[in-house]
Amino acid sequence: MNLFETVFTQPIFNILLFLYGIIPGHDLGIAVIVFTIMVRFALWPLVKRQLHQSKVMRDIQPQLAVIKKKAKGNRQVEGQLMMELYKEKGVNPFSSFGLLLVQLPFFIALYSSINIVANHRDQIAHYMYPFLSSIPHLKEVAANPKQFNELSLGVIDMTKSITTTHNWTVVVLVIIALVTAAVQFVQSKQLLPQPKEKKRLRDIFREQANGKNVDQSEVMAAVSSRTILLMPIVIFFASVSVAAALSFYLLTTTVVGYLQQRRVLGQDTDEMETTTDAIVASEAKKSKELKDRSKQAKPAKIVASKRKKR
Repeated sequence: MNLFETVFTQPIFNILLFLYGIIPGHDLGIAVIVFTIMVRFALWPLVKRQLHQSKVMRDIQPQLAVIKKKAKGNRQVEGQLMMELYKEKGVNPFSSFGLLLVQLPFFIALYSSINIVANHRDQIAHYMYPFLSSIPHLKEVAANPKQFNELSLGVIDMTKSITTTHNWTVVVLVIIALVTAAVQFVQSKQLLPQPKEKKRLRDIFREQANGKNVDQSEVMAAVSSRTILLMPIVIFFASVSVAAALSFYLLTTTVVGYLQQRRVLGQDTDEMETTTDAIVASEAKKSKELKDRSKQAKPAKIVASKRKKR
């Protein structure tokens, strides 16, 4: 085994194997779903931080637009002001790439694990940790790899893709791919900055051709509204191209990711409202204190004025 297999593939293969061994009915599809949920929750601190930053990035779009106007086309000044704003808000604009890079090894290792089950079943015992042989079914699988059940719900072959299966499960896999793409679209749209006035890209270019100064933030918003379809399309074709087990993984991670995103954005809204209420209450308290001090100061001034007259 190479370093990647030792560090990623073998541990993930054994986690998946353990779940498969203890789940009633030894359903590989259910094992993949449980595994995916475990991964999403293990990455929760990183996911939460990235979602907080994505929301802040969405909320500071008006401030970025002001910066662009102040810079008046000077890229150096614009970049400096933007970095100052990011620093002030505690935002790292490249944080989303970190989450993607962390998840990538899990996907590759899961792909390798499914490949072992599908094409190299005789190597299951080689990759299996010795202590897993204490699970009766896994002991049978290690001795006779043909005992491994690759079916989910008794009908969907987890090792096959749409291109390698020819029964009605093709319809199920297409539905899974469509649902995954749809959830991905909703998830991306929820984080997309929403400008006050939405303009189509061709309208912006037409205005620019007529000599009107175009705000680059409007261009970015129009481009983003187009490219938001790119990720769901990529997810759809990825889902229909890989083994059913990986389609289950993509569907589960997308759905759980959407639910996590809703929770974080909801918490942010609650925190914002709480902070606003606290600021209003603080300002009201300060105003009351100033009024009280003013009332107390007036009699003192009157007394001082009478003393001067005497």
